[in-house]
Amino acid sequence: MQGRMESEISGPIFGYNAIWVRKIFIFIASNINSIILCMKKSPSLLLAAITVAVVFWSCQKETSPDPIVNPPVVNPPAPAPFKILDSLQMVTDLQQLSSDAFKGRQAGTPEIALSHELIQNRLRQAGVDSFATGFFQPFTLSGLEHKNLLAVIKGSSKPDEYIVLGAHYDHIGVRTSDGNVYNGADDNASGVAAVLAAAKYFKAHPPKHSVLFALWAAEEVGLRGSKYFTDNLPGTLTLAQIKFNLNLDMIARSDNNKIWGCGTYSYPAYKYLIDSLQGKTTVELKAGFDSP
Repeated sequence: MQGRMESEISGPIFGYNAIWVRKIFIFIASNINSIILCMKKSPSLLLAAITVAVVFWSCQKETSPDPIVNPPVVNPPAPAPFKILDSLQMVTDLQQLSSDAFKGRQAGTPEIALSHELIQNRLRQAGVDSFATGFFQPFTLSGLEHKNLLAVIKGSSKPDEYIVLGAHYDHIGVRTSDGNVYNGADDNASGVAAVLAAAKYFKAHPPKHSVLFALWAAEEVGLRGSKYFTDNLPGTLTLAQIKFNLNLDMIARSDNNKIWGCGTYSYPAYKYLIDSLQGKTTVELKAGFDSP
């Protein structure tokens, strides 16, 4: 009987310590014969004993400690949305430039004219100005005509100092063996779409420096478009006026959610630009891929 009581009585009972309840029950069970005999001989003595037991039991009433309140779990704040470009326009432009209708945008092919039309229309819609003599900077290579596309937004306080924001728009065309189209969505419809979206943004938010938007031709055949530009600067522009060049190439895909900024090895003074963007986007922006 004692073992059964000990196994069944546990925890607080009516707010009282279960250990003392168990001890009282065990005492009564163990001395039941003596208690009955005492009841017969001296009821008043038994009543006094019970009274003392009840008072003692009352003193053992379990007081519940203040509940332990765990501090709330504080998750690190999620990066605030860092959306400043028209992502819908970017995706639309990327899809069009990389569609089969453009046949891989190979330099010198008739289909490259579709790229000229799309880029020029976007620059006009953005409301940016053409640079020097117009949006096009034509040049000839191996008997074929190619065209860089240039536009500009004048800076609010340093209009004679330029930041060049560029991307090449050509790709490698169609495979002759089976007619398979190399669409070039990442290389480099993605960069072109970003430059066009940036033109729209900076038109609405003029920067301190002038921004020259450059879409290079014939990159896949030896960086010829950008080389022609630097060798034949349009209008009165000089190399000394170009303070920074940012080239956007293959920015549409990353298996590990990283984008690399190249160039800080040779120009460490610009690393702060990459550092300043940490935590502002869920994409990890890192410096690298430019050391010897």
